[in-house]
Amino acid sequence: MIENRNGLIEMDYLEYPNFPSMPEDIKQEILRIVEETETESLDDLLINSTPEVIEWVKEAGNEAQESELGFTGQEVRKMFPGLVNYHFLDVSDKITEWVSTFVEEPVIHIQVMEKGTIVAPHIDEIRTSAYNYLLDTGGDASLHFYELINAEDEKWAQPQTFIPYDKINSVEETKIGTDVWHTLPTNKIHSVENIDINKQRISLTVSIV
Repeated sequence: MIENRNGLIEMDYLEYPNFPSMPEDIKQEILRIVEETETESLDDLLINSTPEVIEWVKEAGNEAQESELGFTGQEVRKMFPGLVNYHFLDVSDKITEWVSTFVEEPVIHIQVMEKGTIVAPHIDEIRTSAYNYLLDTGGDASLHFYELINAEDEKWAQPQTFIPYDKINSVEETKIGTDVWHTLPTNKIHSVENIDINKQRISLTVSIV
């Protein structure tokens, strides 16, 4: 472990798989889907998506339940007024065929974060980790990981509830550029902060469930 200039302990949460760079035609296909897809909202999980994806999310795990540690989507907007709109979109066959050349039976979606500045600290519900590839960083945004202040709270860290800062300590902060595959441990408490409210943070994400 090392200590960086902000005094944060580097825990090396991220890994960087040796996957191929994204071809330009795949990038354009992703941007086309982002532009053309109409979504609807699932408030408890704070996502916007197509009805098919929302149904998959609901079947993959229980909807968020309030816990002693975290708060559901209904409450979290009051705690984090800069919360982004989060879109979780299906991909086309063309994208699936390309990812399938290096990931076996991939579960793939497009993530879009927009019209806000923060994805609040949380643990994902439907997956334990993900391979992510950023097409747009959404400005000078940073990815944060946290550990619980009180280890006994671990049993209350329910997936997809949002966790207030007074329950956690920041242990790693990093910025990821575009065009880099990275493995994100989504079963660890994490957030994205300092997103430009006038920009979109866009990534292709391959879920490990």
